Amino acid sequence: MNKFSDQEYHILKTDAAEIRASISRYIGYIITVTGLSGIIKFYFDNTLSGTATLILFFLSLVVLTLLFEVVWYKFKSHNRLIGYIQVLMQEIDAIPYRIIKKKGHWKNKAYLKRWRNYKLSPKKKRLEDFYGWEFAMSRYNSNVLFAKEETEQDRMDSYTDAINKCNYVFSLPKKWMPYTEQMDCNKKDGTPCDRDVEFFEKITLPIYFYDNAFPLRTHFYKYFKFLFSDKAESEPLKNIDVENRYLSYGWEYPRKITQIACIAAFMVYMFLIVFVIKNYDLNLFSVSADAGLFGGLDFKLEMTFPYLAIISATCIIGFWINRYVKELIELLYGKFSIDYYCWQFFVYRIQMLNSKKLVPVFYSRSYLRYFKCKTYSKFLEENQNYIEDKLSENKTEGAVERYKSIFKTYREKLNAHKR
Repeated sequence: MNKFSDQEYHILKTDAAEIRASISRYIGYIITVTGLSGIIKFYFDNTLSGTATLILFFLSLVVLTLLFEVVWYKFKSHNRLIGYIQVLMQEIDAIPYRIIKKKGHWKNKAYLKRWRNYKLSPKKKRLEDFYGWEFAMSRYNSNVLFAKEETEQDRMDSYTDAINKCNYVFSLPKKWMPYTEQMDCNKKDGTPCDRDVEFFEKITLPIYFYDNAFPLRTHFYKYFKFLFSDKAESEPLKNIDVENRYLSYGWEYPRKITQIACIAAFMVYMFLIVFVIKNYDLNLFSVSADAGLFGGLDFKLEMTFPYLAIISATCIIGFWINRYVKELIELLYGKFSIDYYCWQFFVYRIQMLNSKKLVPVFYSRSYLRYFKCKTYSKFLEENQNYIEDKLSENKTEGAVERYKSIFKTYREKLNAHKR
């Protein structure tokens, strides 16, 4: 992390700790509400009327929902903070424009291969303390405001266009530095681009910008299995065209908190259903023996409230499933995750530092994995004939075909970023 980010890092870490403490308090309120509703019903069962009991259970469910809605918002706030902190942590250096120009490395971004040789001290960067959180959030909120007016592809194009105009470096190990090249890739529309742009367009942005989660209706069981599973046992519930290792599950605390809250809400709902079944005749209409021509439907007005309570409670539970159970994956590794906010703030951070005449240097394992895959793929493409000839030496015809098939599959996986 750059020295000029130290102060901001510690401030944001304190804010994140306060949010976590607040979430713990709210989950305590949820447990308390669930327990109190059971205690009141148990101790005052003889004094509470049926209507009062229904109101108690229904209001408990409403209060649980309102409390957890606050918790859900705080989860996103926490992920935003940690996402920005993650950008700060991955920002390992910054190169002043004047140094690059002095070395003559500005043309064709020659500094990408030579930045390790600059050996810059913190003083040469001429920046003591730098605070960018408020600016980054302002930019993010502005983009969110107009995001609904754009298609997913428009959002991706806006992001890649912004990235293409930025000056920054992805750090690579020394042995991979010679393979850093510019404009050796193509965007989906065929426009030449460098590897950084392709990395965002084909790998990172589709994970977070596309609505690629499995449908809840056909994968209902899998969503609940994901909710109550450990991290190691969870299978991704997104349809993506890259290796699952590009997914980062982030903070696991929301899963545990959602488990507790869902159990509490479902328990109150079940108590309400069981109480209605045991204490009410659920036939809204009864047939009278002295009825006239139409069968004598006699409407029971006193049954209206239990029906309304069940319908309303069922709608609330449906809201829980659709919002909290289904969107849990988005909170852990989707459009509300730490990595999502990290990449959102990534471009804003670069723009801020470029305005200070600095070229930031970042370390990203995802980019390194992509870069290695891309380099292997290019090497195999350029040497395909030579490799196939070597595979054919001193081999039977069946063995040659088998090795060529393995080689072809390996290349296809590399090109699809699944290795």
